[in-house]
Amino acid sequence: GQGKMAFLDLVDRSGRIQAICDVARTGDLDVHLGDVVGVVGRPAKSKRGEPSVVADFVELLARNAQPLPDTFHGLTDVELRYRKRYLDLLMNEETRRDFLVRARVVSAIRRYLDAEGFVEVETPVLQPRYGGAFARPFVTHGLWTRDEDELRARLRERDVDTEADKDWAQLVDHAFSHFVEPQMIEPTMVFGHPVELSPFARTMDGDPSLTERFEFFAAGMELGNAYSEINDAATQQLRFDEQSEHVEGVPGDPDYVEALSYGMPPTGGLGLGIDRLVMLLTGRETIRDVVLFPALRPVD
Repeated sequence: GQGKMAFLDLVDRSGRIQAICDVARTGDLDVHLGDVVGVVGRPAKSKRGEPSVVADFVELLARNAQPLPDTFHGLTDVELRYRKRYLDLLMNEETRRDFLVRARVVSAIRRYLDAEGFVEVETPVLQPRYGGAFARPFVTHGLWTRDEDELRARLRERDVDTEADKDWAQLVDHAFSHFVEPQMIEPTMVFGHPVELSPFARTMDGDPSLTERFEFFAAGMELGNAYSEINDAATQQLRFDEQSEHVEGVPGDPDYVEALSYGMPPTGGLGLGIDRLVMLLTGRETIRDVVLFPALRPVD
């Protein structure tokens, strides 16, 4: 303070502003760095021309009882930022900005889908049965072959460890993620997936060996996956049976097959990785930077 004047830096999600407090009007102030306060006053400018609020009333809403990290450098320990996100949000403006971006992304997607007539429904978070594809699509890099032994040999020639890859599909996935995906920096759509790799996607009318499916990539990572759903119960059961024979196959879903037997209109499904999209928009390199409370191992 200067004489009977005190100056406070106020920060909220809209930005930063200075509070000019005439102690004769507000009374003596008992506030500490990091306290949560409410200020009532009128807008003004300081002698230096800074946007300010001349305070008529200052109320302490919550006391910060803990010492804060260096206010110049902020909270820089990455692991601590994830474990104590409340402190990260308090100290780092970039973190607050990133999660506002995430919230706006989710809201924008929801508004678009609402405007297009989609209906939002709740689905189980822990689904006991699995869908999707055996593996990602395969794009030739001088590697294309449907022979498992030959594909494995070609990968090994390029110093790719294939010991964990149990079959052709896993080899395809490994080859694609190793050689192709990192090169797709510009927004890219990959389509024309073999039916073996997309057990729950509808086949193309003109070519039953391929499916109506696409994946989209940017910045060297997959952002999402979409395909036309199978709406024929017998075909879906056949695909479940084929998947169960796969080395990592899982049992089918008889309830789903029965539901299809009552008829389902032509349907498309799209999975969009919100976390990865926010990474792309904010320039972050790890998903944990854009998940407010990431899952972490307990500290002993």
